[in-house]
Amino acid sequence: MDEIDQIAEQLADIEERLVELSMQMLSSAIESGSTERPPLEKRLSQARRTVAKAREQLRISSD
Repeated sequence: MDEIDQIAEQLADIEERLVELSMQMLSSAIESGSTERPPLEKRLSQARRTVAKAREQLRISSD
C-alpha cells in the first residue's frame, strides 16, 4: 500500500467517525425533544461530505 492509499484509508476512518458523531448528535437532539437539526450536526455532515470527496479524489488519482 502506497502513501496515497494510506491517506485515503485515514480519510475513510475520519469519515466514519464524523458519521458516528452526527448520529450521536441527532439522537441527543431527538431525545431532548428538538424538532430541528443541530447546527453543529449540519457542519459535521458538510465536513463528512468534503472528506468523502477528498478520499474519492485520492482513490481516482491512484488508479
